[in-house]
Amino acid sequence: MAHGDFIWADLSSYRPEVTRPFYTQLFEWKFDDYAAHVGKTPTAGLFQMPQKFMDMGMPSFWMSYIAVDDVAKAVETADKLGGKVELGSAEFEGGGQYALIRDPLGAGFTVYNGTALAGAAKGTNARLGHTLIVSDANAVMPFYTALFGWEFEAAGHDTFAMQQRGDTIGYLHQIEDPAIRGKEQYWAVLFGVANPDMTGSILNTIGGEVVADIDLPEGPTVVARDPDGAVFFLTQKSGLAGGSMPWKAYLGLAMMLAGLWFGDAVIWAVFLAVWIIMALRDKETWMFETVYQSQRPFLFWSILGLYAVFIAYTMAEVFGAV
Repeated sequence: MAHGDFIWADLSSYRPEVTRPFYTQLFEWKFDDYAAHVGKTPTAGLFQMPQKFMDMGMPSFWMSYIAVDDVAKAVETADKLGGKVELGSAEFEGGGQYALIRDPLGAGFTVYNGTALAGAAKGTNARLGHTLIVSDANAVMPFYTALFGWEFEAAGHDTFAMQQRGDTIGYLHQIEDPAIRGKEQYWAVLFGVANPDMTGSILNTIGGEVVADIDLPEGPTVVARDPDGAVFFLTQKSGLAGGSMPWKAYLGLAMMLAGLWFGDAVIWAVFLAVWIIMALRDKETWMFETVYQSQRPFLFWSILGLYAVFIAYTMAEVFGAV
């Protein structure tokens, strides 16, 4: 986890006994006391709304977590730049330090330093990304640049890409009209789904609500509310747009051309190995359609096993001919 990276999200809910079953049905999550898991990998947290926020009358909300090198320094910097520190540097259960901060327009987020939140799942039925929705981009961009080192690049009308080490890690959307944005300024959490409309269609049947259908740079999106009113986004899993040159894609294209030109079977074995690694990372693969490990484990492992057999056969043929 590097300074300025998005690392986690959790939900403060008034009724966890209602929202846990909701997200279990929607994403097939499995819960322990705090964390929701995709398979065996944690992806987000869900807990009872803290009493302090209940007393303030805050609605249920999803919170974005951002890694920092020094929580105390982040708190000091945020305070000097016009942010509001809701909760100063404190011990995080499980290890590390955290603080809850609001930017100059009131959008809240959590900064964290430690290892307890490392390795969270991202992708399908998991946290896909984070996006900031405010009324005035110029009022907050210098704040986030000073706090996290982010750079902002215009990415369309009233939309700005957040750049971190040359990659696009999220977007800032300026929406001035509160009738469209809502009265609050906020960080939204995006969850990856294969088909937002199809996933959104079941919301009403399990206690949720579709708020709107929108097109974001991240992909087609359904804005949704859970049974406790917390807003979250269902976004087609296509990855974040923009960022640095897609050198991996160009490298793959070059390898395919080399394989066709030289007839080198090792190239195709390398491709299969990469597909296995990506499938293990994302918990999904593709065989004329997307196959999810959590939904079709036998088919998922059969495909990966067949890839492995092809790799072994290819290597045996190559080295046997030497």
